[in-house]
Amino acid sequence: MVQKRRKLLFFLVGIATLIGAIVVPGSLKLHRDVVGATQAFNEYTSALVEHQFHKAYSMGDPQFQRAVTYDQFVSVHQSLESKFGPLLSVKRGVYYVRNYENGAFVPGVATFEADLAYQTASIKFRFALRKEHGVWLTFGEQQE
Repeated sequence: MVQKRRKLLFFLVGIATLIGAIVVPGSLKLHRDVVGATQAFNEYTSALVEHQFHKAYSMGDPQFQRAVTYDQFVSVHQSLESKFGPLLSVKRGVYYVRNYENGAFVPGVATFEADLAYQTASIKFRFALRKEHGVWLTFGEQQE
């Protein structure tokens, strides 16, 4: 009877180890992606608050930079400030980071919702980031 319990215990430990070997690496990668995407988002929005538009623009991926010139990028942010006053802070809201879709690995993609607090108004924005060659880059921002 003790032998059967011992075999059952070893069997269950083996199954748990196998499941852990499958699940843990994906979970660790997702955790690293969440941390990396959040840091990139914080750096990007801090650059906007500090009027470091060149830094913020340089954090855009090549597609973003082909679609929006630096002058257009600056113009959009300056027009918001001329309308609502200086950008004082950014409050991150809901965010979503994924690296698996339908059970298959996909390059990291992150979406952040945030309130941009200007002097006279708070405006909701959605930011999209993509991981390319190990670096999180902004590839879109949209006013809600």
